[in-house]
Amino acid sequence: GVTLSAAAGAEIWLDEQRLGVGEWNGVLELREHIIETRLASHHTSYTKLTVTSEMAGQTIVLKSPVPIYGTLAVHGEPMGAKMYIDGKEIGNTPRVVNKLLIGEHHVQVKKEGYSSYEGKVVIEEDKETDWQYTLEEGISIGELSVGGSNVTNLQVRQEGGEIIVNYDLDTR
Repeated sequence: GVTLSAAAGAEIWLDEQRLGVGEWNGVLELREHIIETRLASHHTSYTKLTVTSEMAGQTIVLKSPVPIYGTLAVHGEPMGAKMYIDGKEIGNTPRVVNKLLIGEHHVQVKKEGYSSYEGKVVIEEDKETDWQYTLEEGISIGELSVGGSNVTNLQVRQEGGEIIVNYDLDTR
């Protein structure tokens, strides 16, 4: 038999049949095969492989899928807010993020003394996507626990004569 080895998380397809993810061990017919490696937000890579009896016991390293990128431009008021993409801090606004994998991402901006702002953005291949925000003055408090449940994203602000309270309750 042979071992087919692909990039971490990449699916291995042999002659249009899925074999597994990352690595596959088994016996292949002695002939020419088309092997694909597939990964979300990546272009599929193809390897043409002619299997011979001398290949028994060998590991064949397959071509890696090629990442597909787009660009995200984030700007708004006030400037200098901390920006997060998929939970990872990226830096302060305004900011242009190049080489962001295509697909849906969660974007969040936060600044001391203001409510936070978040949303989803879809990045497309070779395109720049604009994402704008406006943070409202108010109080943004990180996390606290009430009665054993975590209260997250607690935000308190005043609008006119009213106090507005927003929060998420995590019951895990």
